[in-house]
Amino acid sequence: MTRVAFIKEMFPADLKVALVWLAASILAVCLPFLNESPVRVVLTLPVILFLPGYCLIAALFCKEDDIDLIERVALSFGLSIAVIPLIGLGLNFTLWGIRLDPIVISLTLFTLAMILVAHYQRALLPPEQRFGFLFPEIADPIRNSFFPQEGSRVSRSHISSDGSVS
Repeated sequence: MTRVAFIKEMFPADLKVALVWLAASILAVCLPFLNESPVRVVLTLPVILFLPGYCLIAALFCKEDDIDLIERVALSFGLSIAVIPLIGLGLNFTLWGIRLDPIVISLTLFTLAMILVAHYQRALLPPEQRFGFLFPEIADPIRNSFFPQEGSRVSRSHISSDGSVS
């Protein structure tokens, strides 16, 4: 596969979500008005506990049938918990040390590198073999459990203009 084909290949949806979440968490850390808000915790906690491991798993297991979704999620948490201390250990032996800015930069670089490797690995495969996170397959059952299509008795009854319930 040529470099041009890699660049022209459609970027997978799960990796797009990872990029957007990573960018939002960086903004939450760097912007002063978000830095002291609970939004920072909500955006950065998944970046610390899940995202580096998910991107590493996406780079290692790029085929659809390599591992299933539950295994991907479990391994993502486990690998994130393993990768973050290793990055911190590496930073401990640099001039920058373990401070917020070097941690954010190194974690961002690691995650971005894994996203690019995962995209490249998937681009090498035929489209039918690529892992694809199908958001509608996950979102539809959740949506149907909270908002059922066949309304309940309460949702079917409505109050008419004269105040009677039908």
